[in-house]
Amino acid sequence: MFTRRLSLQLLILTLSTVFAQAQVTPEPVMLVPGKPMEREIAGGGSHAYQVTLQAGQFMRIVVEQKEINVTLVLATLDGKQLVEMNLTRAGGLESLSEEAAASGNYRLTIRADGAATLAGSYQVRLETRAAATAQDRQRIAAERLLREAKELRTQGRKTAEPAIDKLQQALLMLRELNESYWVAWSLSNIGGANSSLGRYEKTIEYDEQALAIYRELKNRAGEGSSLNDLGGAYYRLSHYEKAIEFLERALAIHREVKDRAGEGIALNNLGIANYGMSRYEKAIEYHEQALIISREVKDWDSEGRALNSLGIAYRNLGRYEKAIEYYEQAMVIHRREKDRAGEGVVLNNLSGAYANLNRYEKAIEYLEQGLAIYRELKNRNFEGIALSNLGYFAENMNRYEKAIGYLEQALEIKHEVKDRKGEGVVLHNLGDAYYSLKRYDKAIAYLEQAVAIHREVKDRDGETYILYSLARAERDMGNLPAARAHIEDGLKITESLRSDIFSPESRASFLANVQNSYQLYTDLLMRQHRADPTKGFDALAVEVSERQRARSLLDLLTESGTDLRQGIAPALIEREETLAKELNDKAQQLTQAAKPEQVAALKREISQLENDYERAQTAIRKASPQYAALTQTQPLKLKEIQQQLDADTLLLEYALGEERSYLWAITTNSLTSYELPKGEQIKQSALQVVELLTARSTNKRGESAPQRQERIAQAEGNLPAAAQSLSQTLLAPAAAQLGNKRLVIVADGALQYIPFAMLPEPLGSGKWAVGSEKKDSNRPPAPDHRPLIVGHEVVSLPSASALAIQRRELAGRQLAPKMLAVIADPVFDRSDSRFTNPATETGDKTQTFTGDDARSIEHLAENSGDKSGVTTLRLIPRLPFTRKEATRVLALTPKNSSFGAIDFQANRATVLSGNLSQYRYVHFATHGLLDSERPGLSSLVLSMVDAQGKPQNGFLRANDIYNLKLPAELVVLSACQTGLGKEVKGEGLVGLTRGFMYAGAARVVVSLWSVNDKATADLMTKFYEKMLKQGQRPAAALRAAQVEM
Repeated sequence: MFTRRLSLQLLILTLSTVFAQAQVTPEPVMLVPGKPMEREIAGGGSHAYQVTLQAGQFMRIVVEQKEINVTLVLATLDGKQLVEMNLTRAGGLESLSEEAAASGNYRLTIRADGAATLAGSYQVRLETRAAATAQDRQRIAAERLLREAKELRTQGRKTAEPAIDKLQQALLMLRELNESYWVAWSLSNIGGANSSLGRYEKTIEYDEQALAIYRELKNRAGEGSSLNDLGGAYYRLSHYEKAIEFLERALAIHREVKDRAGEGIALNNLGIANYGMSRYEKAIEYHEQALIISREVKDWDSEGRALNSLGIAYRNLGRYEKAIEYYEQAMVIHRREKDRAGEGVVLNNLSGAYANLNRYEKAIEYLEQGLAIYRELKNRNFEGIALSNLGYFAENMNRYEKAIGYLEQALEIKHEVKDRKGEGVVLHNLGDAYYSLKRYDKAIAYLEQAVAIHREVKDRDGETYILYSLARAERDMGNLPAARAHIEDGLKITESLRSDIFSPESRASFLANVQNSYQLYTDLLMRQHRADPTKGFDALAVEVSERQRARSLLDLLTESGTDLRQGIAPALIEREETLAKELNDKAQQLTQAAKPEQVAALKREISQLENDYERAQTAIRKASPQYAALTQTQPLKLKEIQQQLDADTLLLEYALGEERSYLWAITTNSLTSYELPKGEQIKQSALQVVELLTARSTNKRGESAPQRQERIAQAEGNLPAAAQSLSQTLLAPAAAQLGNKRLVIVADGALQYIPFAMLPEPLGSGKWAVGSEKKDSNRPPAPDHRPLIVGHEVVSLPSASALAIQRRELAGRQLAPKMLAVIADPVFDRSDSRFTNPATETGDKTQTFTGDDARSIEHLAENSGDKSGVTTLRLIPRLPFTRKEATRVLALTPKNSSFGAIDFQANRATVLSGNLSQYRYVHFATHGLLDSERPGLSSLVLSMVDAQGKPQNGFLRANDIYNLKLPAELVVLSACQTGLGKEVKGEGLVGLTRGFMYAGAARVVVSLWSVNDKATADLMTKFYEKMLKQGQRPAAALRAAQVEM
């Protein structure tokens, strides 16, 4: 999905458009002319003053704000409000002038913005004259115009012109009065109003005048405000580096004068400018800081904008669900405050995120709501954005002529408002629409204009998507060299941008966003190989395939042997550990929550904690000298892959593509390429096999026992033919090369759910190798449909490069001194018979167990609409055969070389103690809990109560596993579905497996689906017998055990 083809809306904040809020308080203090008062005040607090005036007398109250923003309210003693003034922020001045209409006492209230934790001070002074002069009345009129102009500016673009008129009138008066400070303020606000109208050059003209005056006055707060607004204008003109320069200077000043609100606004704008430079992780850093400050100073406008900006940054990293979370939070604020412009912006962005999830109906629904708001507000720029996105949606729904109609309207508006970046996006969409109509010349003409604009505005990320479109069009025109040049240029940018991202999750999702580019590059190379098999294009295709696979895993494996926490500030490490504990606690509460509202609240808290935990880990990586010393992991070249193999091994690497897929069969000295069907066709065949395979372990709500039996019988009857068909697709092309070799499988997409060992032997090839002149010879058919594992040892890898990286990291590592540790048969609740009948601790022979229990508690969850099933858990059943499994396996090793943690000892403390690092083989036999939406919450379930019956955290979650030191030769997860996880394009299944690999395990044995308790115990016993007694390698031992079963 090419996210940059959708126009997103970022809200630049100016320092002159945010209002105060607080409440009224106590008995007034007499304010005396010529006697200034300085007082401290906390956010939300207020001070009251009394002013005594005679009818016709002039008074002026001037307040110098220090570290806090205040609002001035003048009223009669009976409560009638006369004037409210709040034009500037902390560090600025407020001036309230009035001619008394009647003699008497007046009340002045000074209210402070923000939370009670925000503290500052101010100085207030009163000036009076016996009678108002013409100049005094001019000052009163100027202040009234400033107030009215500010109120108009809060209404957005539709009232920007009237606001400018009032500001210009006030400016003339203030210049006559020699009020330099307020002249500068007026100039700055005229610039801001012009910005609302898209006149960014005018904004710069006025703000530069304001900046010069503030500097002459040595008013640092005003200088910071002008620098911020100049940064915003340069951002709008796509001069991102200049924008960042101004905004960094503004930030420094706001911090100097302790203007927290101004600091937050500058931080948010810095995030937006970094977004423009495609530095998404940096943008997130700034927006997170801005969000914290906006909540501290209770500035809802800044809060809504920061949340919206965070959504945009995460969306461009490919993390669409997280983006939606932030957009929805922003929407609540904008609707609560009746901010129609902000609501329209968020509706547009929500629309884009749902489009990225291919939920076009919902996307169009949100976008149409947003478009109605833009037209209501007469905001042409935003209207153009909405039309551009409608064109994108229409194109994706194959309504190309309609798409072109929308896009031509959008292009006209983008020219009108001089939005160069937006113009580039529309041109890109037009190019793709004409490509879909097979009008390639016209498509390329639009795309070349689009790429020129993106280069002009230095939008590198957006450029990569246009280069993909250009490559695709050139390919279909038959110009393979030009197509290849475009896609290579695009991927160079992608790799450069990826290197600036520290978070493994964001790196993975960012690369997932551009998988189509890698697939197109692979396809181009294979087309060139078909045309000329002698040039080595197929070898290059394999290398490109490796570049798109499990890259974050390669980085993690490289990082795994490094102590990133060495030399890190203790507070940062403590923060990470605290968040990990809070996350575990909340996740455990989630499994026990009963009410939907509890579940919803806990999910929100968990989501925020996950964000905080990820940021803490990212901060550690950034601060770590050890991490900085690590080189970027590079995937292997073909020759390097071949060096990892021996003569008895055949590596089968699959790449699923949009138009065709590929299989590469690699040996120590050969590479053979095969063309396979479309990726979608293979995916559907694979998912059908998975569904049939898992029929017995799948529970369907409302299904009767006879219906279940009938469904299972039907599935088991259909499975052989479906498996044979899939085998023919995936294996038959290379059948002549299989022999009796060890098979190393590098799967792709849905194929990762397939245990290749169970597929039947292929009947023969019947396919042409890509670039060959004749068919491969056929193998004799296998009429008994023997599983592949009967004749082959089968090993799965996330990528060929992962094997090499792991071998490099493990090279020279000493074997652990002891042999085997087993963690099994935990105690899940007080109803367990081990509380009342200790005999069961040694295996109560009187108990009857069927062994039908699956070692997964996904199916025991009361699913409240959560696909993962991780909501309310009922009673977790004991798995009695895990005890027999543990006893049998432990009996195979000497007691002084083994360790068994059974019953209450099978707990988190045992695993986290570090003692397991002494063992070569570590075996877990318990329930597995799968959360496919949030892999970090997947876990192994250990003892949930202690020996006294007290509840305890029994979930060994992914974040716990990543922090283990477990240099084992083998970790066995004898639980269900432990090989599954969240599927991330290019990364594979992200779950518990890679956590144990990161912890140091050389190999991990996992399950791809639910199997019954007794069968698992029998298989594990045979597996360890082959490995520990007969000395077989783990893969060979597992194969022998499976064949015997």
